[in-house]
Amino acid sequence: MENELILLTEEELRKKVPSAFSEESYDAVSGKYQHYSTYPVIQTLIHDGWSACMAREVNTRIKDRIGYQRHMIRFYHPNLQLSPDEYMSIWLINSHDGKCSYYIVSGIFRVICTNGLVVGWEQYAVRLTHRWYSPEKVYEISRNICEQGTQIAENIHDLRLVTLSEIDRYRLACEALDIAYRLRTPKNRPNVDAHDLLLPCREEKEDIRTLWMTYNIIQENIMSGVVFTDKFGKKRKARKMTSIARDLDFNRRFSQYVWDIGGLG
Repeated sequence: MENELILLTEEELRKKVPSAFSEESYDAVSGKYQHYSTYPVIQTLIHDGWSACMAREVNTRIKDRIGYQRHMIRFYHPNLQLSPDEYMSIWLINSHDGKCSYYIVSGIFRVICTNGLVVGWEQYAVRLTHRWYSPEKVYEISRNICEQGTQIAENIHDLRLVTLSEIDRYRLACEALDIAYRLRTPKNRPNVDAHDLLLPCREEKEDIRTLWMTYNIIQENIMSGVVFTDKFGKKRKARKMTSIARDLDFNRRFSQYVWDIGGLG
């Protein structure tokens, strides 16, 4: 059914992100590294009412690293609905190869496009180390995110009240391009014009000139791969952003930029 949330069972999670269920760490990690499986965190969040709706792990060519690599699981909470199409969500990022810490990040899940946005990174992200695990601590973080729902809903309401001029929308799209491709040389950047990022992927019910909707449209185009015209005049589609590290970096930087210009930083 269109716009229906597809929830992932534990069996499906084990197929999509087997690294999240690893019971040991990669052999090459530091002696100070303490292994804590992602699985107990998943269990704690589910017990607290969260449902997994998206999951993926990075690909690795190093055979002995398979099963320990970085993974990301997105959860949504059915009782934390911010609008008919938007729910509070949690991003859970972890690895068992020493490459990253736990991240638990507040976000918004848009059912209409299965789009995941983080919100105000500096205010709503928690970074954890691998030197402890406590179900009580994860439960506390989950409770805090639930309690933040009202404040985040108010913040989004404020962003919906900001109407941007076409020049300001273009500037926001330019900033998104700079953030998304900041690590690429000009030669390796797709020939995407900022105007391409301002074209909605579908007919939107809301005014696309608001800061909130402009943010959503740009973010979805970056993540899903925007259609653009190359230097030969041919229509092409940019690559989807499939890297977990790039996904997290772009969403962190761009969401905080939007939050700041909206006066919410």
